[in-house]
Amino acid sequence: MPLLHLFRLPQTYLLLLGLAIGYGMLIRWQGTRPIVWLAGGVITGLTLVAWVGQTTRLSRSSRSADNLLDRTLFLTQLHALGRSLPAGSQPTWQQAQTWASQTQDCAAQIAQREPALLPDLLEALHTVLDLSAQVAEALQVRQTIQTPAYQQLAQHQLQLSCDRLQSTASQMQQLQDQLALSALEQQRLQTEPLPAQLRLLIANNKTSLHSSDASNP
Repeated sequence: MPLLHLFRLPQTYLLLLGLAIGYGMLIRWQGTRPIVWLAGGVITGLTLVAWVGQTTRLSRSSRSADNLLDRTLFLTQLHALGRSLPAGSQPTWQQAQTWASQTQDCAAQIAQREPALLPDLLEALHTVLDLSAQVAEALQVRQTIQTPAYQQLAQHQLQLSCDRLQSTASQMQQLQDQLALSALEQQRLQTEPLPAQLRLLIANNKTSLHSSDASNP
């Protein structure tokens, strides 16, 4: 990760502020002896090195070959799900792709501000692709079956998956907005922490996926 990118992270400024305060308090308590200056400088330097190293590792993880935060990779896998869909299914599929794409874009923005959320964001995007696959499968099945009862079941499954994709896109946008606003105000909003909200989103997506699997005949 370029060093300039580190200064785009709110955490960097909080870290520098904390180090400056800590360094100043150390000098105030222990005096201005050379050993105090040296010890404070070493501690500050090691902390900065550890921060840069951790952030760099997380950044490299986000650029790995199987990372869905890479937009090109995500869209490639998403588009592959709908290659064999009939023409009549394209409007519904295009809408599903829009929701999935919006979710990925928000997740990528969140990852830049909060690298520590990368594992949860990646898991969320995997559930988005799984939901998109369910939409594509339901669209294919709906075009091939003739029995009215099964047509209704396929339509119901399609609607559930679409609704979940739409809800996921909306919730991820809310998370991004909340994070941007909290950074602007230099404090967290008095709401449920982001990691908890993100894990709840993942849990709801998995519940939807498992319920769909159980309902398939």
